[in-house]
Amino acid sequence: NSSIDFFRMLGYPAFTSERDLKLYVKFLHYLIECYNESGDIVIIDYGAGLAQITVALAKALKENNINSKLVIFDIDRFMHKEFLNFVGDKYKLNLEFIDINKKNPYPKLPKFDFMMVKDVFEHVHKPEKIVDNINSSIKEYGVLCATTEDERDEMMHVTPNLKLVRDKLEKYGFEQTG
Repeated sequence: NSSIDFFRMLGYPAFTSERDLKLYVKFLHYLIECYNESGDIVIIDYGAGLAQITVALAKALKENNINSKLVIFDIDRFMHKEFLNFVGDKYKLNLEFIDINKKNPYPKLPKFDFMMVKDVFEHVHKPEKIVDNINSSIKEYGVLCATTEDERDEMMHVTPNLKLVRDKLEKYGFEQTG
């Protein structure tokens, strides 16, 4: 049920450990550097849920007088967009939504500085196609924050073995840092 999923996601923290917090602070500083060089920042959250981490990054950039664009890719679920629009309006964030659906299963990505793909690949048929889109859209010094560990077999994990994703990321020259 979509509304139960929504309320469950409301309880997700923006970070789960001191290690996460330190990592996100590094991302923030990096994005500030990118802004100083290029003047615009695009953040993508792919399979965003309620986008706690990327909204926190966009808010922190705003607090540093840096406007960014947060592009949210996800399936269209009851209440999610309405809630994110509320949050975007409250904090004056520039949000764009791109629906993932049967007609558009692997949407084209805008050029981006930072992309979050957390706990997504295992839920997608042919997730390596997303990696192709990432590779063709990441800016020269862009950052991809993704989880690529294999997952257990279960109904919602349609691609539990993510070796193809890891291999494709390696082929494109992405460096694993953690």
